[in-house]
Amino acid sequence: MTGYHILYNCVAFDNKSKGIDSNSCPDIQISMSTSFNNEANNVALYTNTAANTDYSASGILSFRTQNTDNAENIKLVGSQDSTKVYQSTNYFWKSASGESKDASTTVTSDWFESVDTGMDYTTHVYSELPVTRNEDGTINMNGLLVLTDKAAEGTGATLNASTLTASKEITVSENVTTGLINEVAADEDVTYAVLDGDGVVVTQGESFVVRSAADFAKFVKVLVDGVEVDPSNYVVTEGSTIVTFNAAYSATLATGTHTVEIVSTDGSATATITVASAAGDVAADTDTVVADAAATTSEVAADSSEVSTTDKKTGDSAMPVVYVSLMVLAAVAFVTNKKRKNA
Repeated sequence: MTGYHILYNCVAFDNKSKGIDSNSCPDIQISMSTSFNNEANNVALYTNTAANTDYSASGILSFRTQNTDNAENIKLVGSQDSTKVYQSTNYFWKSASGESKDASTTVTSDWFESVDTGMDYTTHVYSELPVTRNEDGTINMNGLLVLTDKAAEGTGATLNASTLTASKEITVSENVTTGLINEVAADEDVTYAVLDGDGVVVTQGESFVVRSAADFAKFVKVLVDGVEVDPSNYVVTEGSTIVTFNAAYSATLATGTHTVEIVSTDGSATATITVASAAGDVAADTDTVVADAAATTSEVAADSSEVSTTDKKTGDSAMPVVYVSLMVLAAVAFVTNKKRKNA
């Protein structure tokens, strides 16, 4: 794919494959760069798809002390202007003669302060890091592939104080957040958000879940009320960081409020849960039933009392009627008996 990507003032060395690689791009533009002892090609300019290339190369310095039979892989096709690649400031490694030779001068090791990268080319292990950084962030080549006054003008990378830029200090304003963490200073632990489980009510003997926004790979441990929980009491799964506590563990928690802290390598997330007693719930239901029963008994007793009282009142109020009736009957009997005597 075309892109006219630019590579400038770079050093490539000891790569397992290529050093400077177009990666099938048909028009990469490379300049002022050094490529050394890469296992396949120091320089590879090729395309697998384009009909035409438009590569540009200037100031390219390719050199080897290892795999000296490996030539460059430069394939120009179609309308490519070859003079844009093969020019006097480029030193491509030629396997036929075992030397870097595109210009009129042959490259030798004394063009560099050092060509010892410290790599064991059998094991591909460095004895120590060949390239480091200075305190200001600039690259320190420690003499490796640094050009000397023997080197030709206008070729190779120049990594020194005049060409390197110190690392910039980045200041983040206090109101900037990632959306996953609260605002923290660079040297403070991160306070991760609790995505699930904060404020939940957990019944003893039931499993429950607390989820931290921290990356799963950063998980360290879980604390409940500041005490580390044995891993046998929970399972940790990915999805940020999801901790599922088993039912047996929740049964051991006392009723009331507890803090659950999911600890990660760079901070933690803290949730608050409330544990309720399963036995307490049954007792509460029993109390309700007893109270209802007592209320019902009281109501029945009250109804009975009212009925009894009403009956008594009804009896009391009926007595005068009985007395009057008896008196009337007695009077009638007296009158009747008198009439009989007069007759």
